[in-house]
Amino acid sequence: MKKYWTIFRVELENTIAFRGPAFIWMLFDLLWIVVYPFIWVFIIRAQGGEIQGWNVTAIILYFVFMAVMNNFILMHPEVHVGDEIYTGNFSNYIVKPLSYLMNAFIHETAWKVVRTILFVPILFLLILIILRLGGFTIHANQAPFAILVALLAVPIYFLSAFIIGLTSFWLEDSSIARTIFWTTSGLFGGQYAPFELMPRFLDRIASALPFKYAIYFPLRVASQTMSSAEILRGVLMQVIWMIALFILAKLVWKKGLTRYSAVGR
Repeated sequence: MKKYWTIFRVELENTIAFRGPAFIWMLFDLLWIVVYPFIWVFIIRAQGGEIQGWNVTAIILYFVFMAVMNNFILMHPEVHVGDEIYTGNFSNYIVKPLSYLMNAFIHETAWKVVRTILFVPILFLLILIILRLGGFTIHANQAPFAILVALLAVPIYFLSAFIIGLTSFWLEDSSIARTIFWTTSGLFGGQYAPFELMPRFLDRIASALPFKYAIYFPLRVASQTMSSAEILRGVLMQVIWMIALFILAKLVWKKGLTRYSAVGR
């Protein structure tokens, strides 16, 4: 593990040196609580002040919680991995005695640490908004589950994004795959709206995909009271998806290596 600690330290130093992009991406993610709440507030007020049990206060709280969860859970190795494969810099890792998957995770973790530090002042502001609008409804005995669910959500989203990054083995330009991934994960992860406000068929599709358990489920556990049975079912699905995505990432990795060739880009 010493080599991975060294890699993390180097990646952390590089990210601190170029912290500007981390700050810009953090601000971009905050658009969730700048744009979408206003859209839904307008719709809810036009419908008499409530839709499917969601009022103005509840929808604002939803997107505030979404901004907090996004900052701590979401990682985006698809950009870094895709660029390294496309440029040929990926060749540097083939002969090294380390796991490229672990290296990508360390790279994203270092980025996440810096982003979280930059996010702290905004986090305090968001907590004040949450308390002002009604506070936390989660019970104390549910808090450990909220932490567990959030920790399980990280590898689910990371592995999904990592697999998208590996599509650069087959695609000349993986930006289209990344755009589809971001749109799909946002829609079926509940980033655009709570599933109660979506058509039922979208909820059914989301339940068959990993994004709901990486984004929406952790948010629900952190912001609402849920039964133990609901939480345990969700945790079971998280574990299943984590194992399935890990196996799929390994298979795509092995298949991709047979197609890889560096041409001196």
